[in-house]
Amino acid sequence: MTDLREAVARRFSGAHGGRALAWVSVGLRSPAAWLTLLGLLLYLPGLGGYPLRGWDEAIYATATRYALERGDYLFPHLYWLASNGEIVYEPFLEKPPLSMWLMTLSMGVFGVTEFAARLPQALAATAVAPVLYLGTRSLLGQRRAAIAGGLWLTTTFVATGNNAARFGGTDALHTLSGTVFVLTVWRLVSVFEPSEQSEGLSRPHHRPRVAFWAVGAAAGITLLIKGFAAGSFVIAVLPLAFVHWRVFVRHWRATLELIGITLSIAVPWVLLASLRYGETLVDELIREQVLARATGDIAGAGSETTFAFMRFPYFRELPAQFDPWVYFLLPAVIWSIWCGAYRGDDRRVTTDGWLLWWGVSTVGIFVLTGNHGWYLLPAFVPGALLVAGLFDDGLTGQLGALAGTAAGTALLLLYSFRLAGISPVASVKPAIPVTDGVPFVVLTVLGTVAVCLYGAYTHNDSVLTAPAAAQGVLNSRWSRVLLGLVLVVGGVAIVGMPANTAGASYNEQGAFALAVNEQLDPGESVYLTPTATEQLALFTFGFYIDAPLATIPETPPDDGYLVAIEPAVDRVTPPTVAGGAEAVVAVAIKLPDGRVLIAYDLGAVNPSP
Repeated sequence: MTDLREAVARRFSGAHGGRALAWVSVGLRSPAAWLTLLGLLLYLPGLGGYPLRGWDEAIYATATRYALERGDYLFPHLYWLASNGEIVYEPFLEKPPLSMWLMTLSMGVFGVTEFAARLPQALAATAVAPVLYLGTRSLLGQRRAAIAGGLWLTTTFVATGNNAARFGGTDALHTLSGTVFVLTVWRLVSVFEPSEQSEGLSRPHHRPRVAFWAVGAAAGITLLIKGFAAGSFVIAVLPLAFVHWRVFVRHWRATLELIGITLSIAVPWVLLASLRYGETLVDELIREQVLARATGDIAGAGSETTFAFMRFPYFRELPAQFDPWVYFLLPAVIWSIWCGAYRGDDRRVTTDGWLLWWGVSTVGIFVLTGNHGWYLLPAFVPGALLVAGLFDDGLTGQLGALAGTAAGTALLLLYSFRLAGISPVASVKPAIPVTDGVPFVVLTVLGTVAVCLYGAYTHNDSVLTAPAAAQGVLNSRWSRVLLGLVLVVGGVAIVGMPANTAGASYNEQGAFALAVNEQLDPGESVYLTPTATEQLALFTFGFYIDAPLATIPETPPDDGYLVAIEPAVDRVTPPTVAGGAEAVVAVAIKLPDGRVLIAYDLGAVNPSP
């Protein structure tokens, strides 16, 4: 009996061990797995190693913290500085709450930390890459889809920008759900009304109702993350809907279900918020966040714009944001036009023309209405797909694509901020820790040479022919594993060290709040002077401080702490509190500009002289 049990155990473990090895083997050969690994390596290390920025991640993180502590889950609340100068605890209605709900889940699992606040965004930015691959491989080919995912992950702004992968905001989540929506619509119309663009490529499984449901779910989720900003994705799919309108008419019941699913996800919270807060919701969600931005009442950096009609200097910012791949974008577009005009590749013109519309329409909308750089984050998805087409054709040995790759490399080495100090025409390098200088030149040259040589070897008319043994290695099962490793290492090398998106002032303010926490007794409040409320990052401070916040009343209270910003260390004068005594300095931190951030203990007082 013992021998029989041992034999069964060996067989069971062997079978399951073999299955596990098979899964690992399949995973190692899957571009989606390598893209996911690359994203996690780029975005997770050091994710919680710097304090929250005052705008916007501290807003969402602080509202999430209060939701966990006070139960305000449905309508997250914050301490706001009201128009009369008073600090009030009010609901945050400027954005729908789904991103904060995901942040609440993260903090519930990992604790109230910077890492937990940023994790949903980091995972969303990572997920865009495998979604790009899985959503376009049957339409564009596996290699182009995989390259596009890698380009997205290594785009400078995705890895280092505000409201991007390493920032606790909404825009990476918004980009993920919007990309799912757009790609699902594209696959849907390609399946149910086949055209030349899908000729010769594998097609998704034919499940009409499920496909329509997926579009509706993605649309509803996108609306629940960022509200009216989801309209940019609707504009992106308008050409598809116009050309393939018969698909939606023919499946009119499924189309109605699509609309119903979208509304059932996005509308209930709006209705509940409207019933509870009425005109306040309209003011914050629509008048302020949509109309005021569109008309320029919320102009942000408008005075620095390239043209008067802009709200933000997008044209100047875009090269640094989409670096290093932006320099290959023009050659990619020219190559696509060449393929259509001179080679008769109508499928390429149709596909790349629509991708160009997706990118240009997104940029165009926010050039007119947006006032922040991160609004262009969704445009980097079609940009990556366009550039990936150039690289993909170069790898198949098409000489025009190889020439375009070489031209893009020349532009990159001339104008990229990574070459500041080397190229006389390079733009000024922003304060982000990405690979630059000579190491980046070496990486760029090696990558370009590798693409050109690989393409030359695989080109039928080339004088370069790969030896039979080399061809066997390139076509082997484990060559994909080696290629995956090269892409992961190269991607990490391009991005460089993990980015710290917080400035020195946020470091000081976070440390200050934690120091005050050590002094607080249960039930004590923290009061802010008018100067402190104007110049302190209120939301960052609110995330770290373990006490209710309020403005200092006319009559100083007998306990709690008063936070002020003093001009210098030698000019600190403790305020007089009840009884004619002076408050005691509890915590003082010197700010980078020489001023002092200080907390006075109003409960521990010295006798008046």
